Amino acid sequence: MSDIDHTSRTRGRIILIDDHAIVRAGLRDVLRPSGHNIVAEYSDLEEIHDAKGLNERVDIILLDLNLQTTRGIRTLEIAKSMFDKPAIIVYSALDDMETIARAYHMGVDGYIPKAGYGEKEVLDALEQVLNGGTYTVPALSGELVKFLSQGGGSQKPKGCLTTTEYRIFMLLRQGLSYEDIAEALGLGVETVRSRSSRIRRKLGLVGSDFWRRVPIDWVYDDETP
Repeated sequence: MSDIDHTSRTRGRIILIDDHAIVRAGLRDVLRPSGHNIVAEYSDLEEIHDAKGLNERVDIILLDLNLQTTRGIRTLEIAKSMFDKPAIIVYSALDDMETIARAYHMGVDGYIPKAGYGEKEVLDALEQVLNGGTYTVPALSGELVKFLSQGGGSQKPKGCLTTTEYRIFMLLRQGLSYEDIAEALGLGVETVRSRSSRIRRKLGLVGSDFWRRVPIDWVYDDETP
């Protein structure tokens, strides 16, 4: 393990869900010295029989997407149906942009590919999410922004957002400013600002952090620019 200062970090109540015992053991070795409380560990979602009770006792779920009985985005769909209060950070071997974009669309609070990322990213993600933010691995954020700005992931959602609104929403989800989004999408800043207000109205969202609360079912209207 690398030398990391654990003293100033926010501490949380965590559930580990990964079908590999060695991965869970490695995460325990990272989290406990930082003061995080591991409330429970599971190798599969089917092992969880008290999701309602855990909802009240947990801050964050660290979730692998490829488990024993479910794989990929389907795992996330089931997890979100079981847990409506804890934040979810995906820690998965799946590192393709389509999966990552869909996960953010579904409302995950962070996504960390296992390959090439580990202790520092997990601790940074927990810190950021526990303090009300969302987390994207810095090395991937540029690639993800490019993927989203080119329409990646936008053919999957169903709901009430147009193509452009969906792209703006997903870039807001990454924490980009109106100016950065305008540059990425080739739009005017005021256009981005007005579309953002329209997204708020359509989805009934309020507050400065409205973009963090991503609904699972929303519209993608291919015919409206």
